[in-house]
Amino acid sequence: MPDYDGRGEPKTTPGDAALWVPRVLFYPAYLATEYLVRAPLGFVVTEVEQGNLLRELTDFFTFGPNNNIGVVPTALLDFGFRSSVGVYAFWDDFGTPGNDLRLHAATGGEDWLRLTLADRMTYDDGSSVKLRGEAWRQPDGVFYGIGPRSSQENQSRFGADVLGGSLTAALEVSDRVTLDATVGVRSNSFYEAACCDAPSLEERVRRGQLEEPPGFAEGYTAYRIAPVSYT
Repeated sequence: MPDYDGRGEPKTTPGDAALWVPRVLFYPAYLATEYLVRAPLGFVVTEVEQGNLLRELTDFFTFGPNNNIGVVPTALLDFGFRSSVGVYAFWDDFGTPGNDLRLHAATGGEDWLRLTLADRMTYDDGSSVKLRGEAWRQPDGVFYGIGPRSSQENQSRFGADVLGGSLTAALEVSDRVTLDATVGVRSNSFYEAACCDAPSLEERVRRGQLEEPPGFAEGYTAYRIAPVSYT
């Protein structure tokens, strides 16, 4: 830049020199985020957009006269719990126009199973009725205690068998207002299971480290009623 005022370049201050300390310290973090995260991610996103990868994947996993049927693989990775893989399937206009079927099945081993099935019928006026059922068995439930006495040191595991279902009805009053109500029931039963390098809940109870939570031994059934609400 031309020296318009004739005063020359500004002198370096102690503050300017001190800025080199954090610059040097954080330079490895800058290199990691710039060349290990941002640059590769930008390259992948650009290639996906230019190569129409999303459209190709959609065409691969869907079929039917209007791509209204699809089967998609799923995976769940949750630190501290068992990982699982599964499949998600949908069929729009199943049997009749407006009837949409959804299914999700997953497993994390022979003792980790989950199945969810939902069917929703949408009518010409925008109203709908949805029936949903679920059944799952998992050995990786986690329990620390109840209330302020719970502690990370008392981490324990338990198994659960769950069977439930719900019915939801929605009435579209206008383009901006929809009334809906839900009723449901879910049965829960529990069993002893050790998982993920943590002792079972029953073992903690036998040692006197935890009190058995209410409803654990006999299980329980919960009913859910959501009154009419609007959106």
